[in-house]
Amino acid sequence: RGGRASAETTMARAVAKTFLDEGAAELNVGIMCTIGPDVLSAFLNDFRKRHRDVLLILHDIGPEALPELLLSGALDNAFIALHGNGSFEHIAIQPLFEEDMVVAFSQDHRFADKSEITLFDVAEEVYVDRLKCEIRQPFFNFMDQNDLNLNVACSSQREDWIQELVIRGLGVSVMPRFSITTRRLGWRALSGPLSSRRQIAIARAGKAAHSKTANSFFDESAEFHWQNALAALDDDMRPR
Repeated sequence: RGGRASAETTMARAVAKTFLDEGAAELNVGIMCTIGPDVLSAFLNDFRKRHRDVLLILHDIGPEALPELLLSGALDNAFIALHGNGSFEHIAIQPLFEEDMVVAFSQDHRFADKSEITLFDVAEEVYVDRLKCEIRQPFFNFMDQNDLNLNVACSSQREDWIQELVIRGLGVSVMPRFSITTRRLGWRALSGPLSSRRQIAIARAGKAAHSKTANSFFDESAEFHWQNALAALDDDMRPR
């Protein structure tokens, strides 16, 4: 995975060669693949306005690759998602905000009449399986422990495909609230015994020396007014 990140960085440098030749700083930022684009865009836009001499190279990463990419220096910083007391050895983590796990469904689905949904409710429906879901294994364990037979119609690593299939009425799916990118999806809060919230954090190698630009990115992400940005996004993305 580190080799792939290096190749992507090399390609990005080639495209932005003139910009870098003029003295711009390069910053490689990982974004865990289950974090939706909208939730981070306000901060990235704000950072770029204040640091116009920085080339941001964004990398799609999985949790299994995170420590190696940060500790090797392939990534300067990374936005990650944590459930419970999750952590990574030798990685410094600064929590930014919390995000609900929700159940997504088509707009004409019966779940639209509910205020919240349990996993017992989900078990009664056809399910669209997110292979990158952080609570996927505990989710299936819960189903087994409660003798619930989940009817899985489709599994995919692609978040955009999952959402489109749910919109089209193939089934329902559990996903992070702000990974939803369209008003065409209905959603309700997930309630019950499984962890229904996750923490979004900024991470970097714990003991390594960091560039001035990387330090600025880490510190400014921690100081950003995330709750204001989330409130605006939540209002904008609710079905109308």
